[in-house]
Amino acid sequence: MFRPFQSIVTIITAQVGANGHYAQQGSGVDCPVSGGAKGPAVLQFQGVLQMCCQRLSDALFTACVFCNARVRKPLVCPYVGRQPEKRIRIMKGLKTVLLGAALSIFAATGLASSSLEGRAAPDFVLKSSSGENLRLSEHRGEVVMINFWATWCGPCRQEMPLLDDLYNRYERVGFSLLGVNIDDDSRRAMQMIEELGVNFPVLFDERKEVSKLYEVEAMPVTVLVDREGNVRHVHHGYKPGYEENYLTEIRSLLRE
Repeated sequence: MFRPFQSIVTIITAQVGANGHYAQQGSGVDCPVSGGAKGPAVLQFQGVLQMCCQRLSDALFTACVFCNARVRKPLVCPYVGRQPEKRIRIMKGLKTVLLGAALSIFAATGLASSSLEGRAAPDFVLKSSSGENLRLSEHRGEVVMINFWATWCGPCRQEMPLLDDLYNRYERVGFSLLGVNIDDDSRRAMQMIEELGVNFPVLFDERKEVSKLYEVEAMPVTVLVDREGNVRHVHHGYKPGYEENYLTEIRSLLRE
């Protein structure tokens, strides 16, 4: 492997190995980076990444050729040289590095919290926007959505009015929604709540203790807890259409 890539891959491999819990056991597929099993989500992610790697390696090769063509005195590109087989090695190096980096990030932020699924939801108590303290366990017997958000998160701002619609529709049949804001200053959160006009309770996790309990690394994160207090679904990020998945899951949990 090309030497600069080799050292980077070593670091990334160690990090991915340390985050080996990202794997979804039972898939029977060995990860080429960490050696552990990886789930369907990672396999799909890898396919997209491989395409990106191919395009990036082609772009690097083209840039090197263009660089050599523009100089008066032809120079040998330090990455490609005059040997075509070096391009193949570089392409493989790029794929390994980018795949390792992406899986490392994916492991730390995307799939780590999915390990909560099927476990009892960690209990917590936080001050709410109404001034009172709210505890998760007080909602036992209800289907609870916990949405972690921040004022600097664009997708959070886009998602919150849609979550408020779900709350208004299903609150009377046993559905609760707790928005957990992680800003350092709750005043910014209060301003955004008033601006968006949402009605669901908002709690303030200024010390980030609850977000650590739920292994939150990026915003937003949406957790669905069943009537027995167990985590059933964990969603990371938001894109238009996610609310349809929430609706399906909420209805299913309410029927149980």
